[in-house]
Amino acid sequence: MKFNNRNNMIRLLFIPFIAMLMFSCESDSKKVDPLFYQISVADSTRCMNEIFGKIRSDAQEDQRRYDYFVKKAMWGCGLWSLGGIEIEIDDAGKVMIDNLDSLNVTECIVGYFLFNRNLTEEETAVASMDPNHPGFNFPFYNNFGLEEIQRRIKKTQNQADDIMSVDGADSVLVEYYASKVDEWKLKLIAFELLDGKTFDQISPQARVRVYHQKVSKLSKKVLNEIVLAFYQVRNYECMRYFNETYLSLYDRAQNKTRKTDLEKLDVLEMLHPAKILDNYWETQPVLQTPLPEK
Repeated sequence: MKFNNRNNMIRLLFIPFIAMLMFSCESDSKKVDPLFYQISVADSTRCMNEIFGKIRSDAQEDQRRYDYFVKKAMWGCGLWSLGGIEIEIDDAGKVMIDNLDSLNVTECIVGYFLFNRNLTEEETAVASMDPNHPGFNFPFYNNFGLEEIQRRIKKTQNQADDIMSVDGADSVLVEYYASKVDEWKLKLIAFELLDGKTFDQISPQARVRVYHQKVSKLSKKVLNEIVLAFYQVRNYECMRYFNETYLSLYDRAQNKTRKTDLEKLDVLEMLHPAKILDNYWETQPVLQTPLPEK
């Protein structure tokens, strides 16, 4: 993989966490949140542990759904097809990322996620169809306007109503369709939070797949580095859209004094959802329940 043309952007994400709490605006058009502040070292450690824990639990929940739709071959939907970046730990304890040696798992994943981040909508349309584009095998970003969001809310709500009307419908299917409705409604909240500006959401195929023969200190270390990558890309988006760090926003949101803080966290999680497939994570049994007829 070659990330040379994104090195400057990626390096910005690897400043120590406490140092990242103090930064200057890149543009005069950005407005600093009046409640932006620097948190203590103790609070930052607590928040990071909580953030890491939630990313792991969200990823395991995503894998449960992934197993349902893909491994059991119940639904041929492109959203759940194999893809993403692959990390393997061999018997000798060597870490390989898409068959390339890597000394920095986090940086490699961040580079993978952000390679096409700053392409315009027009550039994305062209590059996604061009095998010679250097980021052709990297995830692209989807851009949604108000009319498209409203149309999708109505469509997914109808789908959710259809599945819930089936007698004895599988709870996983009901849960999935309900979550899609919530996701599109969240996009509408994001649109409003950004004052009507469009926002970019990473492709749903942007996953990290991990293969290892046994749970070890190394495999746990690699998983932590993967989780850190998800934190880093969310932090990038948080500074880009809300002009503060993900850590400070998360800490303030725990007080639950402002609804907008919780909404911002939800939006950031939607833009970069935690998608990690670990071959050692246990998942729940899958029930073979057919989809409703269209």
